[in-house]
Amino acid sequence: MPNGFRADAHLDKTCRENPPPLVVGERIQLEFSTYDLTNPRIIGPDQGT
Repeated sequence: MPNGFRADAHLDKTCRENPPPLVVGERIQLEFSTYDLTNPRIIGPDQGT
């Protein structure tokens, strides 16, 4: 991440059925829980927002 934070992420339940094609170094969207900031979910490729 830009601030140097590293986290192990897993695919969101909706992405497991049809996983998006991800490439090493590609920007992705993550969703963090308010209770556990160490285990985010991968939502999909970054849409450039």
